[in-house]
Formats: sequence, C-alpha cells, structure tokens
Amino acid sequence: MKYTQGKWEVTHFEGKTQVFCNRRCIAGNLYDEENEPTLGELKSNANLISAAPDMYEACLAARRTFEAFRIKESDPRYIKLEQAITKAEANQ
Repeated sequence: MKYTQGKWEVTHFEGKTQVFCNRRCIAGNLYDEENEPTLGELKSNANLISAAPDMYEACLAARRTFEAFRIKESDPRYIKLEQAITKAEANQ
C-alpha cells in the first residue's frame, strides 16, 4: 500500500489543530459548523490520523505473527485484524 511516508506531526496553535507530514498540512480543522467538534475531539482525531501509518504497519506485523503461529482465519481476532487492513487498503 502506498501512503505518504515521512515524519507525521500534530500541532495545536491558537485553537487550531492540524496534521502535518513532511511539513505539509495533511488535515486541519475541517468540520460542519453545525456539528463543530470540541478542541479535545480535534486533537484526538489529529493524533489518530498521524498514528495511522504506524498502526497499519503494526497490523501487517500482527498478521505475519498470526500466520506464523497458525492462528485460524476464522478466529475473531484474525477477522478483526483483516477487517482493519482491508479498510486501510480499500482505495488502492
């Protein structure tokens, strides 16, 4: 899967939360004014976005471990893991 490689950072400045990768803004305060999130929600969302590449790599490593230990594909943990990987790779 191809995604933006580099240093992912979250910044909080003057009430705005943004996600940067390689010093380029990837995501900012985008929301519907009617459903404006709290600053805490914006920070949490930004942290989740910036952690996504690491989580994806961790999922791939976990799948290799499951396969090495012969955990069945019907195991609920394996199913959940595959769902997460499939969701991450959906738009390739």
